[in-house]
Amino acid sequence: MTPESLMKKRVNTAFLALCLTLAVQTVAAIPSQFFAILNQYGLGPDPYYTDFILIQFLYPVLNCVMVLIVLRCIRFPLRAVVTVRPLKGDFIPWLGVFLGVSVGMNYLVNLMLLLFEWAGFPVPDVFSSYDPQTLPQAVWYFIILAILPAISEEILCRAGVAGVLKYFHPWTAVLVSAFGFGLMHATLQQIPFAFALGVVLGFVYVKTGNLLYPILFHFVNNGWVCVVTFLSVWAGEDVAAVVGYCGDGAFVLFGMVSLIYLIVKKQFTLKEIPHSLDASAAGRAVVKS
Repeated sequence: MTPESLMKKRVNTAFLALCLTLAVQTVAAIPSQFFAILNQYGLGPDPYYTDFILIQFLYPVLNCVMVLIVLRCIRFPLRAVVTVRPLKGDFIPWLGVFLGVSVGMNYLVNLMLLLFEWAGFPVPDVFSSYDPQTLPQAVWYFIILAILPAISEEILCRAGVAGVLKYFHPWTAVLVSAFGFGLMHATLQQIPFAFALGVVLGFVYVKTGNLLYPILFHFVNNGWVCVVTFLSVWAGEDVAAVVGYCGDGAFVLFGMVSLIYLIVKKQFTLKEIPHSLDASAAGRAVVKS
C-alpha cells in the first residue's frame, strides 16, 4: 500500500469515526426516551436530568469508547496519540492566542446570527432552555459542558484524527481535524466557531504533541461560558453582560500580547514530524478520500 493510499484510508477512517458520533448521539438518547415514558405517569426523575444531563453525559463517554475501538481496528497504538506530559512555558501564550481567537469568532458568529435574524431567519439557541436553576443542576451543567467535552472531543478530534494524520502531514492533520470538529457541533452558530478553534487546538496539539494543551484550552473556554451562564441565572443578565464584556476585553488583550510574543519567538511553524507525504500529495489524498 502506497503512502497516499494509506493516507486516504486513514482519512476515511477518521471521518467514519466522526460520522459515527451521530449514531452514538442517537444511542445516548435512548435512555431518556425510557424516562420520558415514566414521566408521563409521574414516576421518572426531573426531566432536566433525563432530557439533558443524561444525554450530554453518555454522548462524550460513548465517543471515547468509539475512538478506542476505531484505533484498535486500524491497529494504531493509543500511546502514539494520547500523550499527556507536564506543561511548559509556552502554555500561557498559546492559551492567550486561543482565548483571543475564541472571543473574536464569538463576535463574528453573533454578527452572522444578527444578520440572519434581520433577514427573517432567526437561529434558536439550543441550550438556553436548559440553563440551570438549582445548585445540583449547575454542578452537572458544568460537568457536562466544561469537563466532559474538553476530554472527549479532544480525544476524538485531536488524538483520533489529528494524532493519526500528523504522521502523513502536520497541516493536513490540523485542517482535517478542525473541519470534523466543526461539523460534529452540528448547529449553524457553532460550526464556524468550532472550526476556527479547532485549527488552533489542532495546531498546538501537533506542535507540542501534548494532548493536555487542547484539553485545558477547551476546558477554560467552556468553563468561562458556564460561569457567565450561572451569573445570568442568579445575578441577572446585566451583571452577566458586564462580566462577560470585561472578560472578553481581557481575553482579547491577552491574545494580542500572546500573539506578538509567539511571532517574535517564531513559534507559528510546525516542527518537522516524520511523515511519508509532502503537502500536495497529502492534499490530493484528502480530496480523493
